[in-house]
Amino acid sequence: MRDRYGPDGPPIDWSRQPIGGSFQGIPSSPVTDRDRRHRQAYEAALSDASCASERDLGQHLARCAPENPCGLSFCPTCIRTVGTAYAQAAIKFTRARSPAKARSKPITRLSATPLIPALPVGALQLVNLRQVHEAVLRALRPLRFAISFAHLHLVVNEGGGQRWNPSWRIRIYGVVVGASVENVKQLLEPLCPNDNATTTPSLIVRASDDLDVAINNSIRPYFTRRPAYVDQASRRVARGRRLRAAELRELALFLGSVRFEHQYLLIQEGQNVEIALRRDRSATAQKS
Repeated sequence: MRDRYGPDGPPIDWSRQPIGGSFQGIPSSPVTDRDRRHRQAYEAALSDASCASERDLGQHLARCAPENPCGLSFCPTCIRTVGTAYAQAAIKFTRARSPAKARSKPITRLSATPLIPALPVGALQLVNLRQVHEAVLRALRPLRFAISFAHLHLVVNEGGGQRWNPSWRIRIYGVVVGASVENVKQLLEPLCPNDNATTTPSLIVRASDDLDVAINNSIRPYFTRRPAYVDQASRRVARGRRLRAAELRELALFLGSVRFEHQYLLIQEGQNVEIALRRDRSATAQKS
């Protein structure tokens, strides 16, 4: 098997890569039993790979520890750690720009599949996540929400009569501050139309009354496969399942060279806000 990397970053020799890197100063999140199970599934899938790069990723992942994180953007513990740092920076930025008298602004949670073509499993390396990140920013900036925070996530969809032809889709989990559910839905529906390749509604919008919970819940540390079926009420239902070994290897090789900053975005009134990780155990958000 030929080693292939996504266009989002240069090849990384993980057998020589030091553990931790720029994530070493960030307070680590507790390792849960679910984290361990997902990491073990990755390690098992990568250890059986015929590709040397995938085996190196598995060895690097196996050395990950709370005090010395691996920094891989598919490791559930590191996603939770780095994602929490991004979320806390977004919360701090939002509160600093929402004085007490204005904190009654509505908070809206969203889950959306944007107008980005699906890719069959096996072709994930064709995705340029940096370009996807920029495209989502260009789509959201004109809407001029007071504050919007989002996490770009990858899922495998199965369904629509193509159960044995699963596809990778980009899914956005995020929060909008200062816009009602009706307003957010009206503005985003043209960007997220339903299609046969999507096993869940392309746009789900819910109201929230807790900013911290809403933003923290946007961080998704686990990647899933979502097979669809029709229930007894003739409704099309999708349930989350673990990725298969081949899908785990493909995802790991792709995300092994993807930067964390290309998976998160923060916008204030149409302007991009850069979130930077710092070694002093914090993350900062500043308009670019």
